[in-house]
Order: sequence, then structure tokens, then C-alpha cells
Amino acid sequence: MSYLILSFDGGGIRGAFSARLIQRLEAASPFLSRVALFAGTSTGGILALALAAGFPPSRIVDLYLRDASRIFHSSLAEEVISLGALSGPRYQSNGRFEALREAFGSLRLGSLERDVLVIAYDCLSRAPVRFSRETPDVTAVAAAMAGSAPPVFFKPVGSLIDGGVAANDPAMVALAWAIGHGRRLNEIQLLSVGTGNAHPPPIKPGAWGGIQWLDHGLIDLLLEGPAQCVDEQCRELLGGRYLRLDGDVDCAMDETCGLEARLIAPADAMDLAAAVQWLAANEYSPSTSPQKEII
Repeated sequence: MSYLILSFDGGGIRGAFSARLIQRLEAASPFLSRVALFAGTSTGGILALALAAGFPPSRIVDLYLRDASRIFHSSLAEEVISLGALSGPRYQSNGRFEALREAFGSLRLGSLERDVLVIAYDCLSRAPVRFSRETPDVTAVAAAMAGSAPPVFFKPVGSLIDGGVAANDPAMVALAWAIGHGRRLNEIQLLSVGTGNAHPPPIKPGAWGGIQWLDHGLIDLLLEGPAQCVDEQCRELLGGRYLRLDGDVDCAMDETCGLEARLIAPADAMDLAAAVQWLAANEYSPSTSPQKEII
């Protein structure tokens, strides 16, 4: 019996790019009803929760575009930024909480009909935390808040911070979770969706200190390197049953302006023919109905 995993990276507001890709792919070759496990880190956790709860992708895209300025807003933002974001979180959490509460209400993970896996990180135990239907009393809002609290940008939720600290690309975590829950490797298909790779310029490192490394993109390196390893590992383990879907964007994770041009247009410009073919090859594209045009 086949088991399809849909995994989403972290990336802040760039989750709108991921959501738009899924919207287009679902329109071209409906597959979401066949997904057995939705997994995500940070903004990807929000995507996973929304899809597991039955939200259509178009609604998720609209939520990102509508709520960006509310999520990344703070009366203290300009002061904090001017101090190098050293005096406190760049943004308050109220807007993010209200947006999530309006979307999910009092929904609890135990009431979901399909599996979901949201990754956070516990600073006290120094270990990743996994929210799923096995934590049935946890609300979707609580899981989303804990899993999408990146240091510097938002305050922790208790001792929990953004899951990107542990696995910004959660595909391997999801694969291990499925195997640990009785699935055989040869029955698993995995579609991993990124939030857009801006392809920063190469770095020629020197004998730098902390400030110089930060100025030359240390944070990007710490996220990109592990994600590249996960991609290679999934390819080695799953072969043709694994697909990585990502593209090029030029958008900060906390951008609030011009999102249609920065995120939606690049997602619309991507050629998804290979992804549609992958779904068909893995028996997740309906064989009895004609293929729809990619929007």
C-alpha cells in the first residue's frame, strides 16, 4: 500500500510561494486527498496543518497575502532594527496569534482525519519536538505558534522555538516518522516543497570573526547546508519515489510588500510538468480522468 508524504520547508512569508505551487499542482493533477502525512517546519508547519485540516490551497495563499503585514508588525520594530535586533524580538506575536486563531479556531490535532507532523525545538531539553495526532489535545494554533517562532523575529513559546533550528527541511524527519510508524521504505513516496532559493552569491571565506561571518550570510549557510544534505539523503533512500519542488525567489522571510510579484508570480512561472509526471508515475494522478491544464 502506497504512502504519500507532503513536506514543507520553513521560510516565513515565503510559504505563500509553496502554497501557490501546491495550488497549481492540485489544479493540474488532484492529489491532496491521497496524502497520508503532511509535515512541516515553521511556516511549513502552518501549511501542513492547514492542508491536513482540509483548507483548499487557494485559501491558504489568500491568508498569507492578507495577513503578512499583521504577522510581521510591531510598534517597536524600527527601534529594534536600529539596534541590530539585539534588545528584543523584532516583531510582537499578537498578530501572528490572531491570524492563526482566526484560521484554525479551537481545532485540536486529535480531531484531524489525516496525519500531520509539525516540528519545533525545545531549548530546555535541547531536543526537537514533534506535534502530531499523537499529541491529540494540542491545538493547531499552539502547534503553529511553537513551531514558527524563529529567534530574533519572535519570542519563544515557553521554551519552544522555531523548528528550523533542528530541521528547516523536515523531509527526513517525516520519512523517519513514517518508517517508525510501520511503513516500509519501498511503499513511501515523498514530495518535498521549498520556499524558494534566492541563490545567494558564492562565499570565499577568510579568517573571519562572528560579525564578518554574519555579514557574509552565515545564517543562510546554516539553513542551506543541512537542507542540501536532506535532499541528497532522500534521493539516495527513495530514488524515483522522491521529488524536490523548489524555485527562485527574491523575498525576505518577513517581507510584507509586493508579495504578488515577489512570490506568486515566480510560483506561476515555474514549469510543473515534471511534478505532474512524477505524481502519475507514482500512481497519485487520477488515471481515469483527463489531465487538467496547469494554471
